[in-house]
This record gives sequence, structure tokens and C-alpha cells, in this order.
Amino acid sequence: MTAVIILLAHIIFFHHSFDSFVHYLKNGYELGALLGGGHSFSALFVRLLCELKSLPGLISHRIAPWSVKVLPYAIVAVWVCSLKFKSVSKRVAISLSFYLLLLAELVCRFEIYGISLTRTNLGAAGLMLIWAALLVCWAGGLFSRNSPKLFLRLPVFLIFLAVAYAFGSINGLIRQMSGAYIFLCSAAMVLSLTVDHKTGNIRMSFLTAIYVAISTVIILLNAQHHPYRLPTSIWRQNNSIQLWGAPGGSLDVDDKTFAYVTNLQQGATASGWREGTPLVDLTGASPGALVILGASITGTPWLLGGYKGSNQFVAKALSQTPISVLNAAWVLTAPKGRRHISSLVLRQAGVDFPDSFVRVAIVKTGWRNEKQILWKPKDSEKMGK
Repeated sequence: MTAVIILLAHIIFFHHSFDSFVHYLKNGYELGALLGGGHSFSALFVRLLCELKSLPGLISHRIAPWSVKVLPYAIVAVWVCSLKFKSVSKRVAISLSFYLLLLAELVCRFEIYGISLTRTNLGAAGLMLIWAALLVCWAGGLFSRNSPKLFLRLPVFLIFLAVAYAFGSINGLIRQMSGAYIFLCSAAMVLSLTVDHKTGNIRMSFLTAIYVAISTVIILLNAQHHPYRLPTSIWRQNNSIQLWGAPGGSLDVDDKTFAYVTNLQQGATASGWREGTPLVDLTGASPGALVILGASITGTPWLLGGYKGSNQFVAKALSQTPISVLNAAWVLTAPKGRRHISSLVLRQAGVDFPDSFVRVAIVKTGWRNEKQILWKPKDSEKMGK
């Protein structure tokens, strides 16, 4: 009921009518289909199969190679003990030994792989952590025929929360699950507490808690030294800049980002840029330039590049923008950028680019280290003066 109320309030305040809301959803679906980002259920399933196929090699060569080598011996030892001694405690002891080996190795791997731990390796490490916890659950008799399986409901729910977080990303399920690492650790912790309650000790939950604490510290330290999409550490973000769209506020950035923002703002200002002027950002990488210059949006807030249908997506978005706005818009390009969008989309929209434009600034980004070019219309009347 709460969700329905929130949805109705959204429709009333932002779209003013149900028909407008439906049109908005339909347009978004059509644009998404053109983009070809692979965010559908079928595409997710195909990527997941590919990831699962490569997961054993990833684990055995990069995540936990020594633990994988020990695994066959651990399985044989558990089996022999279960036949010879008929003792659950023996199996638990051997499984805990393997679990401890896995935890020790994963912690070492975090430090070795650096920034990659926050992407593919961290997601796979979380799955390995859960797998080790399930191994100990089995050794403790929690999967026996007469044992209730209700304890699995919460861990399974937590794992699906990680899956839900990863759904919709082109990065792949396991890789993107690294961003929901807290749910994977929580699932392992719940399993650990269940085993300890069954066996009457705190061995497994103690080991899991130590692992989670150590890995969390390492992740935080890694994030400080290798922040996402920044060229240097957090400690070197010591240059203050002001964004035109946020008067009175400032942002601390590194030297390269400071040079990019400053040069872009100065180059635009020297050529007559005014805050609120429309900007067509064909770099495809991020909508950051619109924020830096305080520009108005053309097409969509982010003209996404790098997808197989990016050019079609941008052409469709620009076709929904009045030609008078496009003729007055400045253009930002990145001819050799990894995610750049073809400038032909402007001609398809009826804009004579680049013949009716003049180049006013050349800047270099910090993170992607790419050259970007700012263009303005030659006709001053098209600039809204």
C-alpha cells in the first residue's frame, strides 16, 4: 500500500497525469531497447552462464588457488572420518580447518590484487565465503535428512539481495555483486551462527567475524588509495573548485581533475558561455561537463556511450529535442574517447556539425586521460544572445 501511495504521489507531482506517466515509461523503454545495454532477463541469464563457466578458473588461479588445491584432500579426510569415527565433531574440525585456510588466503588475496578486489575478485570471494560456510553446515549435520532447513531462508534472502543489486548492470552478475558484499558477508555470518548454535561453540562465527572485520578494513584502505574513477588517492584531493550549478559550494579534487574543470570553464567563459546554455555532450562517458558548466540538458541527462546501440539511442533522444534548442546548443566531443558518440547523430537531428561550429577549447580529462573539444555555434543568434 505504501508503495502504491508513493507511486501515485510521484505521478501527480512530476507527471501531472497517468497518460503522461505511461508515455514517459514507454519512451524510456524504447530508448533503453535502442541502447542495447544487455539489461534484459535473457541477457542477464546468458552473462551469468558465461560467468559461472569462468568462475572455477577465476577461483583456482586468482581468488584461492591454495585452498582449491587442498579441497580434494579435505573432502577425502571428512569422508574417511565420517566412516571410521562416525563423529560429527571430527568432520566439523576438518571443515573448520579448511574454512580457516580459505579465510586466511582470501585476506591475503585482497591485499595482493588491490583495486580489482572491488570488482570481480570481491564478488567471487564473497561466494567462496558462503560456500565454505555451507561446507561447515554440512559437516555439522545441518543438512541431514531429519534436520529442518528453515535456517537457510535468511541466508538465501541475503544472497538474493546481492543478486538484486547486481541486476541491470552490464558488468555481469558476480562482478557487480561486489558492490553488495555486505549481504554476502551477512549470509555467511548467519550460517556461522547457526552452526555454532548447533555445535555449542563459537568457533565458526568467531572466524567469520574476524574475516569480515579484516576484509572491511582492507576494502576501506583500498578505497582511499584507489577511489573509483579518480586518478589518485583521496588524500590528494586538495584543490578546491566551484561548480556553476551549485553556487556557494565547493568540491575538492586532484590536480588533473582541477586542470580539466578549470580549463573547461575558462575556455567556455572566454567564448561567451552563459550558465543555462544547452550542451550536447557526445563524450559518452559521463554527464559531468553539464554539471561543471551549469548547462541545460539536451535529449537525456546522460547521452550514454560505449554500448552497441549508443548512436541510435542518442539520435532518438536528440530527435525529441526542438531544433531551435539544438541549434543554440554547444557541443562537447571526444574524438578518440573510449565511449565517444559519433557526431553524425547531430546531422541526423538536423544540425550542421561541425561546419556551422567553431572550436573554442581543448581540454584533457583526469580519469580517462582523453582529449575533449568544446564547440560553439558560429552564428551568435543561435547562442541566445
